[in-house]
Amino acid sequence: MKKIVILLSFLIASSLNAQELKFGYPSTPAGAFAIVANKLDIWKKYQLNITLVEQAAAINVRDALVGGSLDIGFVGLSNFVVAVAAGAPMVTIGVAVDQCAATALVVKKNSSIKSIADLKGKKIGSEVATVTHGSLTNGVLPKSKLTTKEVQIINIRFRDMISALLSDSVDAVTAVEPFLSQAEQSGSIKVLTDFCPFAPVPVLIATGKETLEKKAASEKLFMSALLEVAQVFAKQPEKAAQIYGEELRAKGFDIPQPVVLQIIKRLNISPDRVRLSPIMLTYLQDEAQRMKASGQIDNVPDLKGAIDVSIAGK
Repeated sequence: MKKIVILLSFLIASSLNAQELKFGYPSTPAGAFAIVANKLDIWKKYQLNITLVEQAAAINVRDALVGGSLDIGFVGLSNFVVAVAAGAPMVTIGVAVDQCAATALVVKKNSSIKSIADLKGKKIGSEVATVTHGSLTNGVLPKSKLTTKEVQIINIRFRDMISALLSDSVDAVTAVEPFLSQAEQSGSIKVLTDFCPFAPVPVLIATGKETLEKKAASEKLFMSALLEVAQVFAKQPEKAAQIYGEELRAKGFDIPQPVVLQIIKRLNISPDRVRLSPIMLTYLQDEAQRMKASGQIDNVPDLKGAIDVSIAGK
C-alpha cells in the first residue's frame, strides 16, 4: 500500500512539473473529446500538463498552431493539408473524430428539394476552407454527379447556417452538430443525407514537428491518454454526453439530454479510430491529390514527413 501511495505521489508530482501544453479545440462537437478528457482529469494521469484553449472552428486551431500560440490541437484534414503544402512544420499523430455522421446536407422542412440531385442550380451554404467544405466539394458533390459549377456555394459560418436557411438566403446548408440536432429538435429542417456515404470528415490531432519533444511531453503517453478518452466515448457514451451536455448548457444551448447523447453517438469516437489507420493515411494522400486538382493547393506535399510514424498506426 505504501508503494502505491509513493507511486501516485510521484505521478502527480511529475504531472505538475510537466511543461504546459496549450491544447486547441473547436467549439464544434469534435471539441467534446477534449472537454471530456479535461473533466475526467485524464491528462494528469498520463503526466500531461494540458491547458485547453477553445477556438471557433478547427481552421482557427490550425492558424494558432502555425502562429505558435498553441502547441497541439484538433484541425480539419483539408486545413492540415493546406498548411503542410504551404511549408508549415506540422505533423499529425492521430484522428480525433470522423464527423461524417455529425455533418449533413439539410433543407427547410417544407422545401421542394428531395434529393442531392435537386440541388443543381441551387445555393448551398458551406463554411469555405473547413474540412466540411472539402468533404462537400471533393466527395459529396462529385459522387452525386454534381460539380461546384452546377451549384452556388455561399460562404456561411456554421453557427449562422440554420438562420440563413430559414430566412431563405440559401436553399441548403452543410449543418454540423450541435446546430444540426438543435434544428432537428425544433422540426424546422429536413435532412437530405449525412456525409458518411460520400466522404469522411476527419478532424486530425496536429502539432509542430518538434513541439512535444521541446516540451518534454511523451508522445506515447499522449496517445495513451487519447485512447482512454476514446474508450469513454465508446463504452460510456452516457457519461460523455452528461459532461458535454453540461458544457453546452453553460454556453446557452438549450438541448435536451437525449439529443446530446445522439450528438455524442454521431461522433462515433472509439480507440481503433484514433490511431491513423492505413485507410485513413491513403485517404489523406488521395485528398491532397483532389485538392491539387481543384486548385485548393498549388502542390501535393510529401505527407509522409507530416505523419508521426513513431506512434501512428501502432
